[in-house]
Amino acid sequence: MAYPPRSTPRQPRTRCLRRGVLALGLGIVTSCSSWQATNVTPQQLIDHDHPNRVRLGRFDGEDVTIMRPTIAADSVVGTRYVTYPFPDEVHVGVPLDQIRTVAVRRPSGGRTVLLIVGVPLAALAILAALFATQPCCM
Repeated sequence: MAYPPRSTPRQPRTRCLRRGVLALGLGIVTSCSSWQATNVTPQQLIDHDHPNRVRLGRFDGEDVTIMRPTIAADSVVGTRYVTYPFPDEVHVGVPLDQIRTVAVRRPSGGRTVLLIVGVPLAALAILAALFATQPCCM
């Protein structure tokens, strides 16, 4: 006995839901903090704020992210995560006279508001769209 082909009205809803979940995940991953340049010297920043990570822009154009930075003699020293030839942390130092910019990761007010307000609104909109397309059950 052959069954009639199944209609697939759920595919558009499933695709919409999948896109919504992907957008939500992308928003969560990228929200709440960003690298922000500072107007102080590396010594002042590290001595005063004690950041866990700093991103140093060098004059040769390379950006170096250093974890647990400290000042040693005339350099910013700490560790850097590398993936080749295998994942590991290596000790690294950048001379102060080679540093062009200093950035730290700080909370981003706009992104935080977007995450706190936008995510629930997006979830409600997706749910409303899903329930609006379903026939009423009696």
